[in-house]
Formats: sequence, structure tokens, C-alpha cells
Amino acid sequence: MKLRRSECPHDTAELLAVFHDALGDKPGRGNAPLRITLHEEEHKELVEALREGDQAHIARELADVVYVAYGTAHAFAIDLDAAVTEVHRAAMSKLVGPGLPLVREDGKVLKPPGFAPPDMTEALQRSRLTAAGADCRSRQPQPASGGQAMPDPEPQLRGLKHS
Repeated sequence: MKLRRSECPHDTAELLAVFHDALGDKPGRGNAPLRITLHEEEHKELVEALREGDQAHIARELADVVYVAYGTAHAFAIDLDAAVTEVHRAAMSKLVGPGLPLVREDGKVLKPPGFAPPDMTEALQRSRLTAAGADCRSRQPQPASGGQAMPDPEPQLRGLKHS
């Protein structure tokens, strides 16, 4: 089945759904051993591309890593977009507060004292609803269960330099 460019979904999860549907592969089948092998292979290829330094090769291998990650989410019936949204919320919380962000010498942004890691409760709830056929994409992301909405970090970000 060949899709014309105009017929292709623009959402990564939708692209993977088209691929898995073509294989007759339903969400939630699992198969951790296969997924582990695929992730190991793709990450190794990405590391090789990064060492090589060729931007086109890096882009291809990085896309493969993302593609396999979305395939794994499909295999375990996880709404990866919802999970990434929660990880983003937690990451942005590293930037809000006096004296933040805390940046390691190599540029990694560190977790501040009291950092609350991502809470996947909402993401997994959305995954269950999606698996049941509900249209969860139209829902607005909510703070993690029991969590508070994060303050807007934009004012703190304006003065940051990116390397």
C-alpha cells in the first residue's frame, strides 16, 4: 500500500498507526523482547551517526529512534504524545523558581530540590481511552494527577542563552 504524500497523516502516532494497521498489528500486543532489540539496534545506529557527524545521517537515525519509540508505544497501547506532554511539564518545572535553572558544566539542566518527576497517571488514562476508541487528542493536557498547573516559565526563559 503506497500513500501519496497528500494522503499521509502529519502526526507521528497516526503514521505509526497506518504502518501497524497495514501489518494487521493491533495496539497492546506487547512483545518486549522484540521492542528491546529494535531500540538497541536503533540507538546504536544513532550513536554511530552522532560520532560520524553527518547531519543527514543523524536525522535519519534520530527519526528511526522516534519511529521505533512510537511503535513501542503502539505495542503497549500507550499514548506517547500524552506521556511526552507530561515529561515536558516536568522538564519545564526545572526552569521556574529563584536561582533556576541549575545547569551542569556540560549543559545538562539538572533537577532542582523538590523536583516532581513526570506522573504518567493522566497519560496512561488517555492511553486507555484511546484504546477504547475515544478521541483523546481533542482534550487539553491536564496537570499530573494531584499536581498543580505549572507557572508560565516564559519570563524566566527570555534571558537564557542556548548553546
